[in-house]
Amino acid sequence: MTDSLTGVANRRQLEHWIPLEIERAERYLTPLSLIMFDLDHFKNTNDTYGHLVGDQVLKASALLVQKNIRSFDLFGRWGGEEFIILLPQTNLAVAQIVAEKIRVELGGFIHEKAGQVTASFGVTQYYSGANMAELIKEADNSMYAAKRAGRNRVIVSQPSGSSKEPIRLLTWRNEWETQVPSIDEGHKELIAELNEFVLLSSRPMEKQALNAFLVKLGGSLADHFEIEEKILEAVNYPSLAWHRRTHQALLGNVQDLSSSLRSGEGRPIQFYQFFINEVIVGHMVNMDSKYIPYVLENPVVKQPVKQPD
Repeated sequence: MTDSLTGVANRRQLEHWIPLEIERAERYLTPLSLIMFDLDHFKNTNDTYGHLVGDQVLKASALLVQKNIRSFDLFGRWGGEEFIILLPQTNLAVAQIVAEKIRVELGGFIHEKAGQVTASFGVTQYYSGANMAELIKEADNSMYAAKRAGRNRVIVSQPSGSSKEPIRLLTWRNEWETQVPSIDEGHKELIAELNEFVLLSSRPMEKQALNAFLVKLGGSLADHFEIEEKILEAVNYPSLAWHRRTHQALLGNVQDLSSSLRSGEGRPIQFYQFFINEVIVGHMVNMDSKYIPYVLENPVVKQPVKQPD
């Protein structure tokens, strides 16, 4: 399960863990990204300095990467001078930043005999229905696009043209229950409206219908946040100010994405992915769970909360 030269995961271990992480991302609706990179002109390094020097380059490069990723990221040698980094709970934008950071680290390192050795990177994000082969193919295609573009660069793949478009209906999960009726009702309404958006975007959208829906969804989100803030204020939640700022940021992002959709510059998948990753998973599932102990200890939550006018 370990590459004998570099000490990182070998291809067998990658082939074992990638499907498990795909299953986890699908089950919990968390983002999952994959980076593939290849050392540039590595054959020339071997031909010029010999395979022992080439091996030293591979080991040093692997060590540099390990120092720049998280402990729960999966890093392994796919074969030859090709490597894969699997980033759980990481969206495409963050994965691109990670890849760029590693590209700079590798390119800035001077090997004792081989000198500078750069690398080309392909980055992609898991989309619903994709399997391991499809995910790796997306990253591989981007990596070779980076090589064709001049090497020593990062190319990002967004599989919008896939027949397995990552837009699907969501089903409410029992583990999302907060035991606070007014909050759970708001969460369920948001998921229902996101599903409405999925159905709306699956066919040609009339501009008037799209505008009406975006106004409706934005209003529902603002109303839910207002109800939530009133509850948190009533129970003296210590992180209310921070939570409120998060609400404001999310509303601003939704407004920006809505404007982009209306103008024709944005795509439905971008809106959907933001809502899934940031509103549903990042905020509703992860951040909201932090205030539940405070709310459940206070009898005020048993009282109905007046809907915003």
